[in-house]
Amino acid sequence: MKHLEKQDYLAYRCASSKGTSKVDVICIAPNEKGFVKIHLIQCKLSGIVSQFEKDQLKQAAEKFGCLPVLASKSKEDGKIRFEMI
Repeated sequence: MKHLEKQDYLAYRCASSKGTSKVDVICIAPNEKGFVKIHLIQCKLSGIVSQFEKDQLKQAAEKFGCLPVLASKSKEDGKIRFEMI
C-alpha cells in the first residue's frame, strides 16, 4: 500500500479478504480529466492465481465498474508488479 500511496493513490486494505470477493486492496487513482479510476487488487506473493479467483475478481470489478488488478512481487528484483486481468 505504501507503494501506491507514494504515487498519490488512495488505498485501503480489506480486512480478512478470504471471503467471496477475493479483494485485498481497494485503490482510487488520482483524478485525471474529471474521471476517477477504482482498482480492485488481489495480492499474491507468488503471482499464481487460479482461473476461479481471476473470474471472481473480474466479476466484482465489473459489477462496480472497477478495474481488476493482480499485485505480486517479482522474484528477480523484489519489486511489486501490477497486472490488469
